[in-house]
Amino acid sequence: MKLNKLFLGLFGLAALTLASCSDDDKYEWATVSGPQVYFTDNLQTQFEIDPEGTSFNVPITRADASSALTVNLTSTVANPMYSVPASVTFDAGQKEANIPVSYDPSKIEYGRYDSLTIKIADDAQATSWGTQEFTFTAGVTDWGPWQKWNSTGTADYYYSNLFSGDDPDLPFVYRHNMIKPNLYQFKLSNWGYGVDLIFDYDEDTGYVTCAKQWTGYENASYGKVWAEDLNAYRADLGYDAVASGYGTFDKEQGIITIPLAYPVYDAGTGECLGSYGYDPEYIYIDGYVRADYSLSMVYAGIFTDVAGMPYAVAQVTAGPDVAEISSVIVEADADASAVADAMVAGDIEPYVTAATEQLYVPIAEDQTGKLQIVSAVIVNGEVKSVAAAPFEYYGGGANPWQSLGIGYYTDDFVVPAYTEEGAPYTYEVEVEENTETPGLYRIVNCYQGVAEAFGEEGGQKNIEINAVDPEGVYFLQQSVGLDFGQGDISIVSIGGRYVAANGFDVVKEKAPQYLGSLKDGEITFPSLVYDEESGASYQGIVYVGEKGYYAGTNGAVKLVLPNANANVRAKARSAAKASEFARHLNGNFQSKHAKRETKYIRALQLKN
Repeated sequence: MKLNKLFLGLFGLAALTLASCSDDDKYEWATVSGPQVYFTDNLQTQFEIDPEGTSFNVPITRADASSALTVNLTSTVANPMYSVPASVTFDAGQKEANIPVSYDPSKIEYGRYDSLTIKIADDAQATSWGTQEFTFTAGVTDWGPWQKWNSTGTADYYYSNLFSGDDPDLPFVYRHNMIKPNLYQFKLSNWGYGVDLIFDYDEDTGYVTCAKQWTGYENASYGKVWAEDLNAYRADLGYDAVASGYGTFDKEQGIITIPLAYPVYDAGTGECLGSYGYDPEYIYIDGYVRADYSLSMVYAGIFTDVAGMPYAVAQVTAGPDVAEISSVIVEADADASAVADAMVAGDIEPYVTAATEQLYVPIAEDQTGKLQIVSAVIVNGEVKSVAAAPFEYYGGGANPWQSLGIGYYTDDFVVPAYTEEGAPYTYEVEVEENTETPGLYRIVNCYQGVAEAFGEEGGQKNIEINAVDPEGVYFLQQSVGLDFGQGDISIVSIGGRYVAANGFDVVKEKAPQYLGSLKDGEITFPSLVYDEESGASYQGIVYVGEKGYYAGTNGAVKLVLPNANANVRAKARSAAKASEFARHLNGNFQSKHAKRETKYIRALQLKN
């Protein structure tokens, strides 16, 4: 389009010139004399020199090529390894000649670029309209040439933040550093909005990092959207790096995993306006035969054998290449990956079984309260996958959870995402309070009613809501115990997402507007606007597998406690009766084979 405008402009100028000409016009054209030697204005300003060569050429041009000509030159060089000749010669009829700049390849320093200036010594030989002096740099990059990783040089990219879905067969190449041989760069071409994305991989640390780069996308309201790894983003906000903020590269599987943030910065102030997520994204390099060591499991209950030994039971889904599973039972707040590493190191003795659909793991006599099964697939001393299934077991001990009775829960997370109406659903639930931590509530089998209404199994998970501070209510990410074919469904409130990343005290001090409240026995949650144009808002996030979607878009998520005042309970009871969800489905539920499209989450990380 720009080229067409340029041609139109030239044609308009030509027409104007022709219209002004006549036989009577007597215009005296300016004349020039001398050879008119110059440097063109389109010369490259940085020259990459060949480590195996000894010279490179700088072009020089003249207007008058009627005879041979020698042009004297002066030069300034920052590094004595370079040498510029004192003159250059044009043959008769030759308009362009090359100035050979020589160098000593034995003195090359990778990554170093030096400045050189070449000037036409005689003003009388130079042109009045061209460049008489040319300054440039020369050197060798500390990076080797880009190379294909394998015969195809392609990779599949799987998005989870700014974009959703995947990009197959993207051009993928790598290069290594000449100074640090264990440092590599990966380049993925035509990524996102058609730009290149470059990662650094340090073989010594095992980390993959991504410096800030433009995605090629510009938000109409906020400006350019960038991509950078989570630690680079944390550094922009003044936070320290964390291990989970770096990416990793599985060289055996050819898989790069990296948590990316997609921040937007105010063009004027440079202030970070927020980020589109910071979840892991994956690059699967083509040309690998990958073993499937995947592992997932769901807690299925307690089994006691004839000898009185209790076992925690889990339903397991394992990849076809999983031969055996190593499992232990630990405290619920233990880091599952660290537990798996401890099994490999021999610090924890695992309970090893063959791959099975139903796993029984013995519970030790002193284990009680909130626990979890941690299972790992370990091959040749390396953890290939980890899964965890939380549960509670009290044995003969006291259960800290005390039932308060029947309350009312309004779901604006799952039901609206799977019905055409997209309306919230209010229904009766049993509510318990923790006697050791007053104000910590949980909804017993919270989504069992939803599962039954949909004609599905599951929903038998307790959802905990922290209302210890009545003006700082939130709930962390928790599974609802449903899977409609796209992956396990879990939910988190806005405040819960921020609390998980920054801690409750920080959120309460700096962003209390993201936390809910408990008043008159009713727990409510705030809405955050995610689209300024439409005013659309959300109260939290619903995850389907690893993909997150806006949730609570009706602003209806709430819990009415059994001990709420009469007016609040009466309104909740009316809402539950009006819902009559199970009877109003009328086939509108989109089954696991035809899930309704929902809007992909764009969650903003907390700012100072």
